Amino acid sequence: MAEPLVTEGELSICPEYGLSKVIAYLQETIADCLTWQGLVTSGELAWAELLELIGGENPELDRAEAVDAIRIYCERDEGAELQLPSCIISHDPRWLDDHLGTATFVAQGSLSVSFAFPIPALYVDTNKLWYIDGCNKLGKIIREIKAQELKANRITPNQLSVGRIGRLDPQEMNGQHAFLGELVLNVYGEMNV
Repeated sequence: MAEPLVTEGELSICPEYGLSKVIAYLQETIADCLTWQGLVTSGELAWAELLELIGGENPELDRAEAVDAIRIYCERDEGAELQLPSCIISHDPRWLDDHLGTATFVAQGSLSVSFAFPIPALYVDTNKLWYIDGCNKLGKIIREIKAQELKANRITPNQLSVGRIGRLDPQEMNGQHAFLGELVLNVYGEMNV
């Protein structure tokens, strides 16, 4: 399997060391999640409809679009509309890359992945259903990340935990109703470069 490239529009770059490789592997891992691909492809589908889409024999999903929808630590311009669904990868400022020679390093630290999914229109005015819908989607993404463990060019976290979960304020989202789910991945391991 070829090393992943990080692309943006027509430009691309090959991650070479430590943190950049780990972030690229995480991007590829998320892009391979059918749930994420379904969310990017379908927009505001409710949980049951999303399951039907991704569980089909040949789901019409666009992995390239799923990769494009992943952001790596981005700051939103004031007043700019966040496109839903969104996925933002960032790292803990205490990230550590220890080089063990010319071709091996130990990566250690935490990565944060913040997902924002559109709340389906039929759940916008509910008290609980929007929450369970979002948690179902986030939980399925977690299962799909874990299913890729120990595969080449994919991330295998030592620990994966759920961070913040909630509803984003529509006034801060240009009127969009969105579920926020955050994953925290603790990573520790040797890599050859």
